[in-house]
Amino acid sequence: MFGFKQHPPPPAPVPLVSEDALLLTMFAVGVLLIISLAPPSEPGDISARRVYSLSAALLAASTLALTAFEPEISAIDSFYLACMTFTTIGYGDVEYPASPAGRVLVSLLALGGVAFFAVTLEMVHSMRRRADGAALGALLGVPSHSDLLAGGMLAVNFALGAVLCSFLTDDHEMPKGVLDSLYWCVITSTSVGFGDFHPTTALGKVCVCAYAFCTMQATANAMDVAKEKLVQLCTTPSAPAKRD
Repeated sequence: MFGFKQHPPPPAPVPLVSEDALLLTMFAVGVLLIISLAPPSEPGDISARRVYSLSAALLAASTLALTAFEPEISAIDSFYLACMTFTTIGYGDVEYPASPAGRVLVSLLALGGVAFFAVTLEMVHSMRRRADGAALGALLGVPSHSDLLAGGMLAVNFALGAVLCSFLTDDHEMPKGVLDSLYWCVITSTSVGFGDFHPTTALGKVCVCAYAFCTMQATANAMDVAKEKLVQLCTTPSAPAKRD
């Protein structure tokens, strides 16, 4: 019978902007928005805008340098590796740096960047205290320095992490159940980073980096409250003063 020649399907259109570039651009826009919304500092205080600006510049320079020194690594993985170094999480899922130059660079980032980003995490936490911390304090009816508020912000961390894990449906190495999600929240926000759960997609890596920056100091504050209670429990009470 009559045959018809089948033509191959047309190739898929090439996107004008890669997924990596789009995600990094969105992250940069978010950082710029945070910088613009940061309140002006008082004389003698640390400027949040300067801290955020220097942090963004250091993170961008680290990403570009890692991409140059490690040709086989993508821009997202370079960004992810820099964030995991600065936050000291280090899941161990990225098989880099592999070159001597890359290892020297990461060593320098670990020595200098970790100390600086500790200030950045404190600034991000201060921003959260003015936002969800204030709302949570009003809801619970407690002042901003209350120990209960520190526990409440820790609970917010867990809720955000659980929502993030459920959102990353295409990331098969991220936890899916509630218990595993809470476990991942604790391991990530305390910078333990065992690596049994970790992001594998570009979107997942950017989201996990943002989650770490937003939650680590709140977790540290809750741990400080618990440490103070433990110290009080283990401290021997002083003997009452003798009357003359």
